[in-house]
Amino acid sequence: MSGNGRSGDVISMGESFDSFYRREYDKAVAYARRFSRNEAEDLAQDSFCELLSAMMSRKKIRALGPLFQVILKRNCMNWERDNRRRAEIEELHPAL
Repeated sequence: MSGNGRSGDVISMGESFDSFYRREYDKAVAYARRFSRNEAEDLAQDSFCELLSAMMSRKKIRALGPLFQVILKRNCMNWERDNRRRAEIEELHPAL
């Protein structure tokens, strides 16, 4: 994030996670709603937590926006896969 604030720019630990979070939160929730209306905010929050953890473990992250998109997409797809499995199991074994 250089002066123009694009989410794909380089970000270092000195820059604000908070500003990225505020700018991208609504978009992340909207994307997650494609997978689950009820869990969208949790999926977005979990993804931001993973991003923050990645930022803390590295001195610089190139292309912050795309990295976050990968994290969010992976979390949503994993949720969808796990939820589908749960529904299949419940359909086969309603007492479980």
